[in-house]
Amino acid sequence: MLIISLLIALIAGLLIVILMLWARLRKLEQTVTRPQANDEAAPPARHGPLVDLPAASPAEAYDPDATKVHIRPPLESAHAVLLQRAGAAPVSVSGAHLVGLTGSQRGRKYPIATSGITVGRHQSCDVVIPDTRVSAHHAWIGLVDGKPVLRDLESTNGTFLNTHTNESVSEAALVSGDTILFGSHQGDQFRFVVD
Repeated sequence: MLIISLLIALIAGLLIVILMLWARLRKLEQTVTRPQANDEAAPPARHGPLVDLPAASPAEAYDPDATKVHIRPPLESAHAVLLQRAGAAPVSVSGAHLVGLTGSQRGRKYPIATSGITVGRHQSCDVVIPDTRVSAHHAWIGLVDGKPVLRDLESTNGTFLNTHTNESVSEAALVSGDTILFGSHQGDQFRFVVD
């Protein structure tokens, strides 16, 4: 009786595997033989830069279950970004600092080091903000070609400059007096100051 039960279970398992393989084979055949409506049709919408990939075989050309991969475009060069803001003049390292305006950082002054300073929730950052809206390594502030620059380190909730709270910045030249918000317009506010 035990042997018959094991034999039935083994046959049932084999049938399931055979059905799964048969279904996969049918799907592959449909993919290869699917009709092309119009070879001149518009390409699908892209998000991000075009990446050269090796040509796929006809069987791999179309997969409706494929995961769409988004490649984040590279940051603009520091020179191009610095030209976008008037008043971004060269400064000395000794005169530039970040001042906490609100919240847990109110009144604290962080000098901008030669290598720059990092802002984030992690204890290894130069400026630690204990706020869940702030990423572990959220942003970097430093000098590029002697000019102060704010770089968002691909944070989850963004970095905001002055009154532009609807649009996060990825990189921007700083001017003395700029207000910076990390993670949310409701979080701690900082001011970039040059003496």
